[in-house]
Amino acid sequence: MSEMAVSLHGDLETLDLPDVIRLMHVSKKTGAVWVRRLEGGEEREEGVLYFRQGQMVSARTDLSRGEAALQAMAGWEGGQFRFEPGAETEIVDVERETDAVVAGFESAREEWRQLRSLVAHGNVVPRLVSDLGPGRESVEITAEQWRLIPLLDG
Repeated sequence: MSEMAVSLHGDLETLDLPDVIRLMHVSKKTGAVWVRRLEGGEEREEGVLYFRQGQMVSARTDLSRGEAALQAMAGWEGGQFRFEPGAETEIVDVERETDAVVAGFESAREEWRQLRSLVAHGNVVPRLVSDLGPGRESVEITAEQWRLIPLLDG
């Protein structure tokens, strides 16, 4: 019996990205998962996650790479994905274990959900302020949050 090519593609509302990542990890797949973020039925951005024997090795979007790309993709709610078996990259910009990537992804998704509940619409552009408010002299942020600051467009 000859091997059949298996196609994996779908809608992120049916199978969300953390589940797709888990599937690649558990089945030890090598290839690329292409993700298209849709908003209002129109493509807004594209990203790709590369896996080598189930371990995520690289991530990129139209605007970012590595951990910053993962953070951005965590906020994508609508879209589609497709798996391209055997696709490889020489770039390694995701160094965490896949389980840690998924945990970070889910944490970032929750942060995006909280942010969306505070922002009236997607056209709001965040900006940094110089005044920390009364009684505050400093602010602590994580390395991942620091990497997101250059992506602010305000």
